[in-house]
Amino acid sequence: MKMNLLAIVCLLLMGANVYGQQKKHSIEAGLGIWNTNEILNTFSDMIVSSALLPKGLEMKDDNSYGSAHLGYKYLCNKTFAIGGFAAYDYAKSKGVSDGKETGKFYKTHYTFAVEAELTYLSKGNFNMYGLAGIGETFYHLKYKDNSDKNKNDSNMNPYTAFQITPVGLRYGRNAGAFVELGFGYRGILNAGVFARF
Repeated sequence: MKMNLLAIVCLLLMGANVYGQQKKHSIEAGLGIWNTNEILNTFSDMIVSSALLPKGLEMKDDNSYGSAHLGYKYLCNKTFAIGGFAAYDYAKSKGVSDGKETGKFYKTHYTFAVEAELTYLSKGNFNMYGLAGIGETFYHLKYKDNSDKNKNDSNMNPYTAFQITPVGLRYGRNAGAFVELGFGYRGILNAGVFARF
């Protein structure tokens, strides 16, 4: 999977050089909620509870804090951009045994992806766009019991992450804000700020 991801990045970067000499860059920072990692946490809690945890220990009351991300895009022309994306997600759950809380589970996700963006409406400082991305998510699970004596750390196998955003709204020419509706590692709702240079 890592070789496939590397090949995709190389192809996108070579494609970017084919376009004209206009070299513009964009960086962004944002926050997303209801992403696929949050959804997968619900299912992974059940699987981990039944297969990997000591008998009788369960995960309960999952609290997710959404994701924070940074992104970079190379603007190939006025309508098409490619780039990279990195996000961090954090969630925690109670560890419950025989109806009593015995500790806490801490879950982190690190997502790295390549993305392509297409602007389909541009009017002054206002743009509408869509984007798609693919990458990998690395998942880390830590359990700490209330006595602070027993700790358990585990890294789960990375899995493929994706994003489809049919509607993105951006306001600003060289700097501004954006809001997106989609599904994937960015979240169903994602918003942030950007700057171009």
